[in-house]
Amino acid sequence: MNELLKINRDGEQPTVSGRDLHAALNIKTAYKDWFPRMCEYGICRRDGLQPAHF
Repeated sequence: MNELLKINRDGEQPTVSGRDLHAALNIKTAYKDWFPRMCEYGICRRDGLQPAHF
C-alpha cells in the first residue's frame, strides 16, 4: 500500500509536512494563506500542527 503522506517518526510524536498535507488535500488556497487560517481556527493547537522553526 502506498503512503499518502510521508510520516516522520523520529521525534516524540509522528509528524507530517504541512506542505505535503496541503498538497494531499488538494487545497486551492496558497499554503502561505491556508496554514495561518488553520491556526486561527484552532486546528494547530488541537491537532498538534505547528510551524517549524529553523
